[in-house]
Amino acid sequence: MTGTTPLRLRPGLLTAWRSPGRLQLGVGTGAHVLEGLTAADELVVDALTAGADPTSLQRLAALRGGTPQRTRALVDALASAGALDDSAPRAADARRSAPAASSGRLARACAVVVGASPTGRAVALGLAAAGTGTVLVEDEAPVTGADVGPGAFCAGDLDLSRGAATARALAHHHPAVRTRPPNTGPVRPDVVVLVASGAHDARRADPLVREGVPHLGVLQLGTSAVVGPLVRPGAGACLRCLDLHRTDRDPEWPRLLPQLAAPPGGPLRPEPPHLAALAAAVAVQQAVAQLLGHDPAALDATVELDLTGALGVRPWSAHPACGCTWADDLGEGLSDGWAGGAPALL
Repeated sequence: MTGTTPLRLRPGLLTAWRSPGRLQLGVGTGAHVLEGLTAADELVVDALTAGADPTSLQRLAALRGGTPQRTRALVDALASAGALDDSAPRAADARRSAPAASSGRLARACAVVVGASPTGRAVALGLAAAGTGTVLVEDEAPVTGADVGPGAFCAGDLDLSRGAATARALAHHHPAVRTRPPNTGPVRPDVVVLVASGAHDARRADPLVREGVPHLGVLQLGTSAVVGPLVRPGAGACLRCLDLHRTDRDPEWPRLLPQLAAPPGGPLRPEPPHLAALAAAVAVQQAVAQLLGHDPAALDATVELDLTGALGVRPWSAHPACGCTWADDLGEGLSDGWAGGAPALL
């Protein structure tokens, strides 16, 4: 313990005084109790909450009769209990810089949401709220009277496409978010969220697989929802892989799939508002994790939700008959990105 190295209690550590002189550090497994603490020790502990260098701690303890030796012993005891953030300056800098770095990375990111159902609309708004710099929404179907309601579209949206109406909501609630491609030319999305009802049409994702664009499936099933997989083309399961696995288990799946999938541009199917909100929240979390360079829970997996709020994670693997991981097929026929209107990648 040097005289100039700042010390502080570990961030997030819960402390509680059991009685005068008895301090509990932490809760649950790994909690420690220090006993026999003096009034001078209490001053030192209070100062460590904000952070102080050892010399300042010794001077503070001396105000109530504490000695340098006693203060050093207390600091050593706290360190042995894992209560100290030994790298306090670096940790503090990291805590300040990490949110800034994440914020900057998100601000430079572009996310595309395909499908402006209640779930898709909530995903777009959630991505904007998270700080994503550009959020583009693709859904050319017109807003109808049946689409108007709480948490959905309003009467003023009736002359717009669902995508344009959602973009207007984004601009209203998050004016700093870009809702159109820049005038400088096409953009390449950092992640695409494919929102569907009933079943995914994997053909929508084929161009994304060829282009190597990460994409996330979000599926509403009426009484349940499925988020995932998060597809990193060439490195894991894609939407077509899931269909092939289902076909292996149920040979009649290919016949059911087109009947279950909602046609693009068709009327919106009912979605329980709370299920739509839950699915959107999970989807935003997964997409943001991807944008920040993390491995989302939905990577090679689906997160499955139901009306009770229960969540389960189902792992998936690439199907050997799919070909999505065949490296020679990736990168061919690259487009220039999204210039506006329909995504060039879709």
